[in-house]
Amino acid sequence: MTQDWNKLIENKIREAQEAGDFDNLKRKGAVPDEDDSHIPEEERLAAHVLKTAGAKPEWIEEDLGLRQMMDEARARIARSYAWRERQLDQAASFEERDSIERHWKKAVARLEADVRDINKAIFNFNLRAPATSVQRLPLRLSEELERLRAAK
Repeated sequence: MTQDWNKLIENKIREAQEAGDFDNLKRKGAVPDEDDSHIPEEERLAAHVLKTAGAKPEWIEEDLGLRQMMDEARARIARSYAWRERQLDQAASFEERDSIERHWKKAVARLEADVRDINKAIFNFNLRAPATSVQRLPLRLSEELERLRAAK
């Protein structure tokens, strides 16, 4: 059914092209305008100049840095969690299990510090973000740990 529909659409487009229906369209060959409504009016000219020069606005660079910080923290705790699970499966004594859990608690404490640092960066980013639609929500330690358990 979907293939028939796609084929019908392709045939209609081809027929219209052959009939010349697309020859006199307004803005033919022009690049579509990008939506810049998220940029405050007084900053649009500067954003356009930066964009045409190949530069990114500072807030985009900052957002990329935030994402990198989050990815690194999540990868670090995921490695620790995987290590913990493997070690607990192989632990033969209470002492071994206790040692594994102490290492895990250190990893969680590191994640807690990472979340604090990331949330400070998110707070500062949100102050400079051009619109609420690009702001980031702060991380929650409990949600990050639940994400690990759910991925298991």
